[in-house]
Amino acid sequence: VQLFEGAKARGELREQASSEVATMAFFSFYYFLLIQAANERFQDLETPLRRLDLLTEQLIAGLGAPDGERS
Repeated sequence: VQLFEGAKARGELREQASSEVATMAFFSFYYFLLIQAANERFQDLETPLRRLDLLTEQLIAGLGAPDGERS
């Protein structure tokens, strides 16, 4: 939650974005990929880590402040 609040304070995320919901979304991505890795759906550790990066980037992009609103 603090990471998202810090990003909001820096103007990187929309003010109305919920830090709690964003944190829940991040952890849902993390646990989903952890379960997939435990079920041996990946041949290596790099694949789920890359997917977590992609999902996190997409989450942040969706929460991001429009260019005209960034401080």
